[in-house]
Amino acid sequence: PISASCLVERMTQTPLLVVLVVLVLVVRETQAITPSHYAQGLVFEPTLCKKDPFACRHHMPDCTHASQTTAPPTSLLPRALNPLRLGSIRPTGWLQDQLTIQGNGASGHLDEIWPDIAQSQWIGGTMEGWERAPYWLDGFIPLAFHLRDDRLLHKAQRWVDEILKRQQPTGMLGPVHPRGNLGQGLCPANDSWPASVALKALVQYYEFTDDTRALNAIRKQLRFLNEYLDDYPLFSWGAYRWEELLLSVHWLFDLTGESWLLELGQKVHQQGYDWKQFFRSGLCKQRFNGTVCPDMLANHGVNVAMALKAYSAWGRQSKHSEDLTFVSEALEALDRYHGMPTGIFSADEQVAGRMPSQGSETCLVVEEMFSLEIALSVSGDMSLADRLERITFNAMPGSQTDDMWSHPYVQQVNEAISKFSVDRIYVSDGPESNMMGIAPNFGCCTANFNQGWPKFVSHLWMTPAAGGLAAILFAPSTVRTTIHGADVSAELRTSYPFEDQLFFTIHADPPTRFPFCVRIPSWASEASALVNANDKRTSLPIGALFCIEDVMWGKESTLTVKLPMHARFEHAFADSLVVLRGPLVFSAAVREEFVGVDEEKLLWEVHNASNWNYGVLADLHHPDTSVRFVSSPWPEGASPFSLDTCGLRATMKGRILPHWTLEHNAAAPPPQSPVSSSEPLVDIPFLPFGCTILRMTELPVLDH
Repeated sequence: PISASCLVERMTQTPLLVVLVVLVLVVRETQAITPSHYAQGLVFEPTLCKKDPFACRHHMPDCTHASQTTAPPTSLLPRALNPLRLGSIRPTGWLQDQLTIQGNGASGHLDEIWPDIAQSQWIGGTMEGWERAPYWLDGFIPLAFHLRDDRLLHKAQRWVDEILKRQQPTGMLGPVHPRGNLGQGLCPANDSWPASVALKALVQYYEFTDDTRALNAIRKQLRFLNEYLDDYPLFSWGAYRWEELLLSVHWLFDLTGESWLLELGQKVHQQGYDWKQFFRSGLCKQRFNGTVCPDMLANHGVNVAMALKAYSAWGRQSKHSEDLTFVSEALEALDRYHGMPTGIFSADEQVAGRMPSQGSETCLVVEEMFSLEIALSVSGDMSLADRLERITFNAMPGSQTDDMWSHPYVQQVNEAISKFSVDRIYVSDGPESNMMGIAPNFGCCTANFNQGWPKFVSHLWMTPAAGGLAAILFAPSTVRTTIHGADVSAELRTSYPFEDQLFFTIHADPPTRFPFCVRIPSWASEASALVNANDKRTSLPIGALFCIEDVMWGKESTLTVKLPMHARFEHAFADSLVVLRGPLVFSAAVREEFVGVDEEKLLWEVHNASNWNYGVLADLHHPDTSVRFVSSPWPEGASPFSLDTCGLRATMKGRILPHWTLEHNAAAPPPQSPVSSSEPLVDIPFLPFGCTILRMTELPVLDH
C-alpha cells in the first residue's frame, strides 16, 4: 500500500499511479493493516513476494522512491571531509579511559554473560540469530582495535573467523531460516537487515587488518543481493533502514570502482522507504498515536535516527544538492516537534513530542551520532559537528552508568525517578524502560550502545577535500597520516568539553606546508589561536573550519586554540529554561539511591533521595550572572562523566515548587513559566547531563 501523502506526490510523476489509487484504496478497505497485525505476525509464503508484492504488504513500507529509468552514474561525489583509515586515530587521556571502562564493562563481556551473544546463531548457537550479534560487533570491533587490547582483539578475531566460516554458499552472511520467522510474520529467508549491520562491522575489521577474507566476504554478500533484490525487494526493517546497506555498497565502490555496485546502490535506494516524504508530510507532529500516524515503523525513533544519514549517503550517488543538504531539513522538523536539549529527539518507542519526561531510546542516541558522522563527512556542515558533540557529551554518557555495565532502555531529559512503572507515559515501551540494567525492556540497546564512543573516535580527525588535516571533533587523541609524501602526526591534549583550551602538537617529517584546520563551534564567538607560541590569530570564523595554510609544520610545531565558554540559556517546553556551557548541557542534580529489583537480570530502580521540583532564578539577558561554574578535576583513570568524579559543577538560585509533582511515575510537564513560589531561596546543584541518571534539565523560571 502507498500512503495518501505519498500518492499525491507520485501522481505528479507518472500517470500509471492514478490507476493504482483505486487498487490501493480497495486493498486498504478490505484488508486494513492495524498495529495488532505487527504484534501477531501475518503468515504468507515467501515465494508470493516474487509474484505479488501485495502478499507481503504488511512488511513493505508505505512509500518507496519513484522508479528510476536512467542508468546509474559511473562515479560517486567526493566527500567534503574524508574519514581517515581506521587505525590512524588513537584515543588518549580521558577518552582512552572512557573506552577502557567500556571494554571492562558490559561491551567487553557480553559474549560471556548474555545468551543472545554468547549462544548466538551467528556462531552456531541456538539463541537470537538476527540483529543482536552484528549490532554488538559493529561497536565491539572498533573498540578492540582502538584500544589494541589483546583480550578484546582475540574475541573480535574469533567472531570474525566464525562469521566468515559460516557464510552461505550464496554469499549471504548469517543464519538463514527456512521460513524467515522474524517475530513479525514470515518473510523471505534472506533478510538484508542483519546482513547490513554485519557488513558495517566487517568493513571496519578490514580497514583495521587488511584481511582479504573479509573483503571477499563483503563483495560476495553484495553480489548476492544485487541479483536477489530483483526478485525479492527490501522489506520491513531493511526497507526502512536501506541507507545502512548503501554505506557498504559505496564503501566497496570507493575501494574497487566496480560499476555493478552503483547498480546495486540504485536498487537499494529505489526499494527503500521515502524518508523525504516522511519528514515533509508523514512525521507525527505530536506524541505518536496509531490512529493519527498509522505508520509505526516510519515513526519508530531508531529508524528515524538512522534515516538522518540517508540522503547524505545517497547524495554521493545522485549528486543532487537537495539530497546532500536534506539532513538539515529533517533535523529542523525533528527539533520543532520532538526536539530535546541534548541534541536528540524523543521516541519511546515512536516519536513522542517535546514534553521532557518522554523518553529517548539508547539505540536512538548512538544511531543519531553515527548518522551525523556520515552526514558531516559528506557535506562538511560544521553545525552537524556542533550537534554531534552535544549528543556525545550529554545524551551518550547520560544513557549509561559510569562503569558502563548498565543502561536504561530510554533516558529522559527530566528524569525524577527510575522505576518499574505499570502506569507510565511512554508511547509503547514497557514498564521497566527507564530502569538500569543489562537488558531492560528489550535487548537491542544492550548490543547496539557499544558503537557510540568507538565510532566517535574514528571521526575525530578528517582530511578536507582540498587537502591537509582537520580536527573536527575534540577529545584527547593522536593521529598519523601522510600528506604530500611527509609523515605527519598530531596530538591533541585537552580536558574539553570540561575546559576551553585545545593544545595541538604537530610533527611533519620532512617539514611540510599544508592546511591544518580546526573547527570553531558556533557558540565560541571569542575564539583565538596561538601558532608556535608567538603568532596570535583572532576573529576566527565561528561555525566553520579555521585553517592555517601559511605555516611550515616541522618536528615540534604547536597550536593552542582557546574556545571561551560562557553560560547560555535556551528556552524549552512551556518556556522552561535549559542551561548550557560550551557543548555541555547542565541539569539540576537529584540525589540517587539505587534499589536492586532483579539480581539475575541485573535490574535496578533509581529513586530520588532529594528534591527535584525546582524553579530557577535567572537573568535571561545575562546568564553568566545567574550560574556559577566550578572546575572539578577527576582522578586519573576515572570517568569524567560520573556523579562522583564529574569534571565540572555549577549552582543556581531557585525555590521548590510544591505543586509540581509526579504523574504516571514521571515528572509532570513543567508548569508554564514564569512561576511563583513562596518557598525559601536555595542553592541548586547542577551537573553536566552526562554525569547523571536522575536529572531535571528543563526547569521553570521564577517570576522574581
